[in-house]
Amino acid sequence: RTVLEVVESFKKKNIVANPAVFPALFVKQNNMEIYPLSGVSNSLTVYSNESGEYTIYNSDRYGFHNTGKDIWNSGVSEIGAVGDSFLHGACVPTEKNITSTISREYKKTINLGLAGSGPLIELAILKEYMSQLRPKKVLWFYFEANDLIELRIEVRNPTLMRYLKGDYRQNLMDKQSDVDQIWKKYIEKQKFIKQEPNKLIEIVGFVKNNLKLSNLRFVVINPNLKHLVPENIFTHFQQVIGEAKRTVESWGGELYFVYLPSFSRYKYNKDFHRFKILEIIERQKVPIIDIHEEFGSVENPLIYFPYEEVTAHYNELGYKTVAQKVVEHLQAK
Repeated sequence: RTVLEVVESFKKKNIVANPAVFPALFVKQNNMEIYPLSGVSNSLTVYSNESGEYTIYNSDRYGFHNTGKDIWNSGVSEIGAVGDSFLHGACVPTEKNITSTISREYKKTINLGLAGSGPLIELAILKEYMSQLRPKKVLWFYFEANDLIELRIEVRNPTLMRYLKGDYRQNLMDKQSDVDQIWKKYIEKQKFIKQEPNKLIEIVGFVKNNLKLSNLRFVVINPNLKHLVPENIFTHFQQVIGEAKRTVESWGGELYFVYLPSFSRYKYNKDFHRFKILEIIERQKVPIIDIHEEFGSVENPLIYFPYEEVTAHYNELGYKTVAQKVVEHLQAK
């Protein structure tokens, strides 16, 4: 079934549900009065399906994938996390995702991951939402296969670029009702796609024009990634990480960089500029949690993915291993 079909099945039971939505869906719109950086609040949300069962969860008061009702209370969060679909919890039950597993050791863990987010959107989310909670430790999850490609598109959006400058905010926490209305209008507008199966993929969770989010499959990355990532994008990436570190340290927190390897690294031996990215992070003096060191140490790293022939998110073992590696690093500090 498609996401819309699942949503419609809930509607027949008089249950209101919404498809998962993502800030990256608006990345090419340059004249929005409000650029939403979260999802629909307090909503039964139908997300992704890679293994045959949809991830369905209740979003929190700001539209993120958190289950704790008091997670947004002042002074609650110990660990904050930003990232893309891997952190969002793609394709596993809520209790098996990264932050749910981390929360067994650090109960006050908040998840601000949203599918399709690249580094600039993640910085914007950090500034709009994480800065209100001021957690002691902030985990920045970086996915090697597409974060730089997404950043290349994000830097063309003037609203997102403003987040590189000082303390720019849209004050979105005070505008959640407006954010909800933007998304509800967007969802209604997309419903005509139901009659056009070839276009249904958009509402399932992908962006047009090669900006892929997460659901059934990842975009097939060009083997020669160098041509997709001009040198100035590495400069922008360094600026993003520098600004994220400055922001987190402004409230006395510490930023950690979590490097997530891809299926293509192990299946097709693709490198994705790993050494260059880690060198940038080291220059910024940000602690690194390199998951490739863990995945790459086993005989067959594809055990961390649901399929050995098709690119996908991690399976339950993969997510559990990531979370355990993060917890081990934090406890060793």
